[in-house]
Amino acid sequence: MNKIRMSKIISSETALKIASILFALVMWFLVNPIKTKTLSVPLTIKNEDVLRQRAITLKDRDFQKYVQVTIRGREDKVNKVNVGDFQVSIDFARITDVGDGLLEVEGPGDKLEGVLVVGLSPRYIKVELEKIEERTFPLVVERTGSPKAGYRIVLQQVSEESVTLQGVSSLLNLVDKVKVVIDTEGLDRDTLFSKQPIKVLDKNGNEIAELGRDKTVDINIKVAREVPVKFTITGEPAPNYVFDSASINPEKVLITGDAEALSKVKELWVDPININGITRNIARTLQIKLTEGIKLYNSPKDATVTVMVEALVNKTLVVGKDMVVFRNFDASLEYTLNTESIDVVVKDRAANLARVTVESLNPYVDVTGLGEGSHKLPLRVEIPSTSKLVGEYFVEVVITKPAPPAEQE
Repeated sequence: MNKIRMSKIISSETALKIASILFALVMWFLVNPIKTKTLSVPLTIKNEDVLRQRAITLKDRDFQKYVQVTIRGREDKVNKVNVGDFQVSIDFARITDVGDGLLEVEGPGDKLEGVLVVGLSPRYIKVELEKIEERTFPLVVERTGSPKAGYRIVLQQVSEESVTLQGVSSLLNLVDKVKVVIDTEGLDRDTLFSKQPIKVLDKNGNEIAELGRDKTVDINIKVAREVPVKFTITGEPAPNYVFDSASINPEKVLITGDAEALSKVKELWVDPININGITRNIARTLQIKLTEGIKLYNSPKDATVTVMVEALVNKTLVVGKDMVVFRNFDASLEYTLNTESIDVVVKDRAANLARVTVESLNPYVDVTGLGEGSHKLPLRVEIPSTSKLVGEYFVEVVITKPAPPAEQE
């Protein structure tokens, strides 16, 4: 009887405990319900450097950067969860070609106690990829300004004759010219233009800075000074020959040297040319004399001086008596030229003699102070200053008084 009573008491207590537990559970569910929450988690990019190693780059970096993570759990657990508790990522190491642009989102994991991840959106991220190429372009050197007067740029050495550009094909297709610009205004010495930035231009002249960034070249400029080569002539040609002209070849040469030495040289010389007694044209090859610290650049070490001489020729002009005039005559006297004609010989260069005519001689006789009688007088003529009379010329002049007029009856 006692055992039965005890058993009833125990059963009653057990039922009470179970009821209490169930009540507590109901109350706990009522005050701490199940909750769903969505978090915007920033996307982590992994192994982006692998792309460049594989000659691939992102065509557009404006892809989705956040992933929506949905979680579920008791309210007290869910409320403790924040964005920092999750990590979602895409791994660029999975990309081996430009066609591999759809990447699966990795994460966020399921390690939070009492919280389940029930949603992830999007599960894939689309990225646009482009192949990185290399192309080689010739390098154009543009010079602005002019060297100092009398100086010339004779040599230009560039550390790279061409430039290899690396970039996406869409940019490389725009390239029209790759150039470097240096300022040579007033240049009078050899100059190294170090680390000059290159410029990559499209066909409209706009710079594509992304392709030319951090690319430089060295340009070595060599200058020379251009100076005349001069000469002197001594002596005189043989009789009946005259100096005609002289020339030198080359007329100018290029010289190099340090800036100070170059600045002092205005001209170079050869030894004098002696033409004493020559009767024909001559050519003499002579060494160009250099001053200290100066060298010839791409110019001959000798110069040839050519001297031209011309033989004088005679021209005979027949002067008739009717062409001769009397100067300084006495109007009370009569003057008669008894010489019918005279041959006048003039010596000069042929070209000058072509302009000498009988008319241009203006022949005359000066009868200043002479009285009646027969006189042997020099014939005067006018000739160019370059011409010379060959010999002296005389004519006979008779001076008389005119007969008085007859008286009328």
